[in-house]
Amino acid sequence: MKLYKIITALLLSSICILSCTSNDEEEKTFSNLLNTLKSGSGIIGEVYSESINSLREGVTVFDIDFESEGERTHMFVAQVDLNKVTIVASTPNDKPELANPDAILPVHAGAAEGNGKTVWVGVNGDYWAETSSVPGGLVPMGIFYKDGVAIRTTYYDQHTEVIYKKKDGSVGIGTATDIFPYLDDMQEVIGGRGLLIKDNVQQILSDEITQSTTRYPRTGVGINNNTKTLYFIVVDGRQQGYSSGLDLNALASLFHALNCTDAIALDGGGSSTMVVRKVKPDGLVTFPIVNKPSDTDGARTISNGILVIDNLQ
Repeated sequence: MKLYKIITALLLSSICILSCTSNDEEEKTFSNLLNTLKSGSGIIGEVYSESINSLREGVTVFDIDFESEGERTHMFVAQVDLNKVTIVASTPNDKPELANPDAILPVHAGAAEGNGKTVWVGVNGDYWAETSSVPGGLVPMGIFYKDGVAIRTTYYDQHTEVIYKKKDGSVGIGTATDIFPYLDDMQEVIGGRGLLIKDNVQQILSDEITQSTTRYPRTGVGINNNTKTLYFIVVDGRQQGYSSGLDLNALASLFHALNCTDAIALDGGGSSTMVVRKVKPDGLVTFPIVNKPSDTDGARTISNGILVIDNLQ
């Protein structure tokens, strides 16, 4: 009888050990970035998955699938060390001119790569308006500089937000008022609409045009001026069961959790796009879209964007 009890106890202990080991193995571990977002933003519930793509030193893309306020949400976060790389404005032909015609973001990235730049990641840029006054029929709604050329120095009402790079290479985010005294120093300027964070303070947005309080596909950019780290966030939306999107205040909370000094919203909806560099076995460089744009016919053509590239020599 004693031998039977001992064997039974050992079997139960073995089952417990196996069970505990199995549970431990099932516990998910996530990146520091995701843990920071989860603890600091207040909008991330259960995390279903995370994958990390380190494109090069200083450029990493995080693919995060999670629950937010009862809705499944999918986003991509590009973390960019501006001590290692830089940014440029994109156009379909990589020339400092209005798009004629516009094109999907992989075309922008391919044109820049073909023009001698090494492109790592890119996102869509400014809102755009249709007009018959220019070739191509599209104009960005905000200020637009590329390669030091002033393509557009005026802006539509409330389209005042900008990300910019000065000729000295420094990158900043702010408003038209911030850069107007320094326009001669501007190398790249891409506009947006929606001030998310200003001087470390998260803003509260209520804007019918951008549907700021509605879950929606979103693109935004923020900067931590202390560490010279740039963050691009693309959130898929309008795809129930895969991703319902976020409102702009939730997007602002994500950038605030990342300790961004300043952040703005770029064009969203069907324009929200992120591409990354991919080299095929034969050496061919391509720029696949990593998110799922919401338009039923695929990626939307855009007039400008933002590309992360190697520092130009």
